Amino acid sequence: AGGGFAVAEWIDLRNRLDSSLTGTVGEMLATMHTEGQLQECGFPCETFFRGRPYKNSPKKDLVEFFLETRLEPEIAAACKKMDTKTGRKSELSRREREEIGSLGNLLLDRIADSYVWRQMIFAPSKEEPRSLLHGDLWLGNIAANGQNGKPVALGASSWYGPPEFDLVGRAL
Repeated sequence: AGGGFAVAEWIDLRNRLDSSLTGTVGEMLATMHTEGQLQECGFPCETFFRGRPYKNSPKKDLVEFFLETRLEPEIAAACKKMDTKTGRKSELSRREREEIGSLGNLLLDRIADSYVWRQMIFAPSKEEPRSLLHGDLWLGNIAANGQNGKPVALGASSWYGPPEFDLVGRAL
Protein backbone atom coordinates (compact mmCIF):
# COMPACT_ATOMS: atom_id res chain seq x y z
CA ALA A 1 0.00 0.00 0.00
CA GLY A 2 2.46 2.65 -1.16
CA GLY A 3 5.22 1.80 1.33
CA GLY A 4 8.77 2.94 0.94
CA PHE A 5 12.18 2.51 2.42
CA ALA A 6 15.57 4.17 2.59
CA VAL A 7 19.03 2.66 2.44
CA ALA A 8 21.81 4.57 4.17
CA GLU A 9 25.41 3.95 5.08
CA TRP A 10 26.04 3.39 8.80
CA ILE A 11 28.28 6.10 10.23
CA ASP A 12 29.49 5.97 13.81
CA LEU A 13 28.88 9.58 14.86
CA ARG A 14 30.38 11.64 17.64
CA ASN A 15 28.09 14.33 19.02
CA ARG A 16 30.72 17.01 19.26
CA LEU A 17 32.31 18.58 16.24
CA ASP A 18 35.87 19.68 16.99
CA SER A 19 36.20 23.45 16.47
CA SER A 20 39.26 22.83 14.30
CA LEU A 21 36.90 21.30 11.69
CA THR A 22 34.81 24.43 11.08
CA GLY A 23 37.02 25.31 8.10
CA THR A 24 36.44 21.82 6.70
CA VAL A 25 32.68 22.24 7.12
CA GLY A 26 32.88 25.54 5.22
CA GLU A 27 34.87 23.91 2.41
CA MET A 28 32.37 21.04 2.16
CA LEU A 29 29.51 23.53 2.01
CA ALA A 30 31.27 25.58 -0.68
CA THR A 31 31.86 22.42 -2.75
CA MET A 32 28.19 21.44 -2.45
CA HIS A 33 27.13 24.97 -3.45
CA THR A 34 29.30 25.02 -6.59
CA GLU A 35 28.51 21.55 -7.95
CA GLY A 36 25.27 20.74 -9.73
CA GLN A 37 23.79 24.20 -10.14
CA LEU A 38 20.38 24.84 -11.79
CA GLN A 39 18.57 27.91 -13.11
CA GLU A 40 15.42 27.38 -10.98
CA CYS A 41 14.66 27.15 -7.28
CA GLY A 42 13.21 23.87 -6.03
CA PHE A 43 14.01 20.18 -5.88
CA PRO A 44 12.79 17.13 -7.84
CA CYS A 45 10.91 15.66 -4.86
CA GLU A 46 9.38 16.57 -1.50
CA THR A 47 11.72 17.06 1.41
CA PHE A 48 10.93 17.29 5.11
CA PHE A 49 11.49 20.10 7.58
CA ARG A 50 10.48 19.79 11.24
CA GLY A 51 8.67 16.58 10.32
CA ARG A 52 6.46 18.29 7.73
CA PRO A 53 6.68 17.56 3.99
CA TYR A 54 7.74 20.52 1.84
CA LYS A 55 6.78 20.58 -1.80
CA ASN A 56 9.63 21.84 -3.93
CA SER A 57 7.96 22.62 -7.25
CA PRO A 58 10.55 24.40 -9.40
CA LYS A 59 10.11 28.17 -9.79
CA LYS A 60 12.21 30.79 -11.55
CA ASP A 61 11.10 33.46 -9.07
CA LEU A 62 12.78 33.05 -5.67
CA VAL A 63 10.20 35.15 -3.79
CA GLU A 64 7.35 33.06 -5.22
CA PHE A 65 9.16 29.82 -4.37
CA PHE A 66 9.99 30.94 -0.83
CA LEU A 67 6.45 32.14 -0.11
CA GLU A 68 4.65 29.10 -1.57
CA THR A 69 6.95 26.35 -0.36
CA ARG A 70 8.40 27.66 2.89
CA LEU A 71 6.28 30.37 4.55
CA GLU A 72 2.76 29.26 3.53
CA PRO A 73 3.18 25.72 4.95
CA GLU A 74 4.45 27.13 8.27
CA ILE A 75 1.53 29.55 8.55
CA ALA A 76 -0.94 26.80 7.61
CA ALA A 77 0.55 24.48 10.27
CA ALA A 78 0.24 27.22 12.92
CA CYS A 79 -3.48 27.60 12.10
CA LYS A 80 -4.40 23.93 12.43
CA LYS A 81 -6.46 22.58 15.30
CA MET A 82 -4.29 19.47 15.49
CA ASP A 83 -0.51 19.23 15.05
CA THR A 84 -0.24 16.53 12.39
CA LYS A 85 3.38 15.90 13.32
CA THR A 86 2.79 15.09 17.00
CA GLY A 87 -0.94 14.31 16.96
CA ARG A 88 -1.43 16.80 19.81
CA LYS A 89 -4.22 19.30 19.92
CA SER A 90 -3.13 22.92 19.46
CA GLU A 91 -2.85 24.93 22.66
CA LEU A 92 -4.13 27.98 20.77
CA SER A 93 -7.79 28.93 20.75
CA ARG A 94 -9.76 29.01 17.50
CA ARG A 95 -9.65 32.81 17.59
CA GLU A 96 -5.85 32.83 18.04
CA ARG A 97 -5.40 30.38 15.15
CA GLU A 98 -7.63 32.55 12.94
CA GLU A 99 -5.63 35.64 13.90
CA ILE A 100 -2.37 33.88 13.03
CA GLY A 101 -3.85 32.94 9.66
CA SER A 102 -5.01 36.49 9.01
CA LEU A 103 -1.66 38.03 10.01
CA GLY A 104 0.21 35.32 8.10
CA ASN A 105 -1.72 36.06 4.91
CA LEU A 106 -1.07 39.78 5.36
CA LEU A 107 2.65 39.03 5.77
CA LEU A 108 2.67 36.88 2.62
CA ASP A 109 0.94 39.63 0.61
CA ARG A 110 3.32 42.30 1.87
CA ILE A 111 6.41 40.25 1.06
CA ALA A 112 5.07 39.38 -2.41
CA ASP A 113 4.47 43.07 -3.17
CA SER A 114 7.47 44.48 -1.33
CA TYR A 115 10.06 46.45 -3.25
CA VAL A 116 12.59 45.84 -0.47
CA TRP A 117 12.19 42.05 -0.60
CA ARG A 118 12.14 41.82 -4.39
CA GLN A 119 14.79 44.39 -5.28
CA MET A 120 17.13 44.52 -2.32
CA ILE A 121 17.03 41.13 -0.62
CA PHE A 122 16.33 38.65 -3.43
CA ALA A 123 17.35 40.58 -6.56
CA PRO A 124 21.14 40.30 -6.11
CA SER A 125 20.85 36.52 -6.56
CA LYS A 126 18.24 36.68 -9.35
CA GLU A 127 20.66 35.97 -12.20
CA GLU A 128 22.92 33.58 -10.29
CA PRO A 129 22.54 29.83 -10.83
CA ARG A 130 20.79 28.04 -7.97
CA SER A 131 23.04 25.91 -5.77
CA LEU A 132 22.23 22.67 -3.99
CA LEU A 133 21.44 23.64 -0.39
CA HIS A 134 21.39 21.58 2.78
CA GLY A 135 18.23 23.46 3.77
CA ASP A 136 18.42 23.00 7.56
CA LEU A 137 22.02 23.72 8.40
CA TRP A 138 22.81 24.42 12.05
CA LEU A 139 25.23 22.98 14.62
CA GLY A 140 22.70 20.34 15.70
CA ASN A 141 22.78 18.90 12.17
CA ILE A 142 26.56 18.55 11.97
CA ALA A 143 28.46 15.76 13.69
CA ALA A 144 31.87 14.12 13.36
CA ASN A 145 32.46 10.69 11.89
CA GLY A 146 33.67 8.55 14.80
CA GLN A 147 36.14 6.62 12.62
CA ASN A 148 37.89 9.38 10.68
CA GLY A 149 36.82 12.55 12.51
CA LYS A 150 35.51 14.22 9.33
CA PRO A 151 32.34 16.32 9.56
CA VAL A 152 29.00 14.83 8.49
CA ALA A 153 25.90 16.91 7.71
CA LEU A 154 22.59 15.40 8.86
CA GLY A 155 18.89 16.18 8.56
CA ALA A 156 18.96 17.81 5.15
CA SER A 157 15.88 19.47 3.70
CA SER A 158 17.56 20.08 0.37
CA TRP A 159 16.52 22.41 -2.42
CA TYR A 160 18.20 24.52 -5.07
CA GLY A 161 18.45 28.20 -4.23
CA PRO A 162 20.88 31.00 -3.38
CA PRO A 163 23.78 29.63 -1.30
CA GLU A 164 23.28 32.39 1.27
CA PHE A 165 20.14 30.58 2.46
CA ASP A 166 22.25 27.87 4.08
CA LEU A 167 23.96 30.56 6.14
CA VAL A 168 20.88 32.52 7.18
CA GLY A 169 18.15 29.88 6.95
CA ARG A 170 17.83 29.48 10.72
CA ALA A 171 17.30 33.23 11.13
CA LEU A 172 14.40 33.23 8.64
